[in-house]
Amino acid sequence: MSAAVDAQTDDLLAATRMERMLIGACLIDRDAIAGLADWLKPGAFTDTTCRSAYTALLACWQDRVPPDLATIQHGYRANGVAYLDIPFADLSGMVIECPFASHAPHYAQQVAEAAKRRAIAQLGSRMVQGAYAGSFDPAAAYEAAMAEIETLTPDEEQAIGLRSYADLVPEWRDRSIGRWSGERPERIYPLGFRQLDHALRGGLRPGELCILGGRPGSGKTALGLQMVHNIARASKQAEHCLIFSNEMSWESLLTRAVSEVSGVNGQLLTTGQMPEPVRRKFFDDLLYMEKLPVAIDDTGGITTKQMIQRIQRYQRRHNVGPILFDYVELAGDREGDGELERVTEIVRQLKTVARAIDVPVIALSQLSRAIDSRGDKRPGLSDLRYSGEAQADQVMMLYRPEYYDPADRPGECDLLLRKHRNGEVGEYTIRFFKELTAFTDMEETR
Repeated sequence: MSAAVDAQTDDLLAATRMERMLIGACLIDRDAIAGLADWLKPGAFTDTTCRSAYTALLACWQDRVPPDLATIQHGYRANGVAYLDIPFADLSGMVIECPFASHAPHYAQQVAEAAKRRAIAQLGSRMVQGAYAGSFDPAAAYEAAMAEIETLTPDEEQAIGLRSYADLVPEWRDRSIGRWSGERPERIYPLGFRQLDHALRGGLRPGELCILGGRPGSGKTALGLQMVHNIARASKQAEHCLIFSNEMSWESLLTRAVSEVSGVNGQLLTTGQMPEPVRRKFFDDLLYMEKLPVAIDDTGGITTKQMIQRIQRYQRRHNVGPILFDYVELAGDREGDGELERVTEIVRQLKTVARAIDVPVIALSQLSRAIDSRGDKRPGLSDLRYSGEAQADQVMMLYRPEYYDPADRPGECDLLLRKHRNGEVGEYTIRFFKELTAFTDMEETR
């Protein structure tokens, strides 16, 4: 009996946690309720605060009122029905506890399944009690319990995500009107290179996976870091860009970052022998860098699963923006029958990360050494060392002619957009400052 009670208590605690995360997800993404309103009922919630909040969310959805902490806190009085006031601290706590708003369907499924277990347990208890009462009708009790369960458990078709145009078109219309009016602007992350951003219709978007490939020493890490800095500088949402580096230590990465931001070359950073005016500006630049919303994890051999877990922890304290992963082939994932299968699966997992967190992921990749032995050294998709490019929304490749011949177009770098799921491909030339490991548009100087 004690084991059964302990299991029931554990299940109740887990269910309550899922309920709180679901409410948090609906408050973070006000459109999340659209996929739940038709099947998940307030009675599925065991926590009274969560049940009240969900009832208010449904009322907001029905009246087309955007739900937020303020409207939900006061219960949102719809159709003359008042709900209990909900503690603001409790609601904000639910938002903080929710790691991924995009996981709302999963949280809802777990809430419904827990409600189903409770209903079944209650049915069993009633049957046990009724069996000794004499006037108990087991068939009627069973039918009543099953009817209750069906109101709490999602329809199988809805559970797998199928939604008709009748559901989707109004939601698409509302989102589009919100973007057009500026009420809900589209989240776009410009990479900081004018021609490339134009080709990308402004930049990268949430959920996209961008692969950036290059030969060892060609500058792919520096370019990825440059893109992160450009995004962080342009961000108005205080979203933190995250860098996961399997190859370089945080100190090596930060040395490159300091050189790019301050304009002080690596040799001076090593010796510290700077003219006094340069030194004064340098320390001002360091103060500026401290405010850039960028974080580094330099754990060697990190797996994509560990990466997700660490992002979840970080997301509880900060809004998370684009992610840089350096680089694909060095991830610690070991699943797969061979190297090709292993790396291909890593790319698939990185795409999952992008969609789950709802931010762009830029994944660096090392191109095949076969490029070095042929006449035309401009890389193509066939030079990727795996078949995972099918998962990518964009594939870019870096080609610097001076990498092979120091006299060939020194200081120039071609960005080759070899795949673009939602637009055209193309080639764009940018400037590379080797002494600063920095990239800019051609017309800009350092």
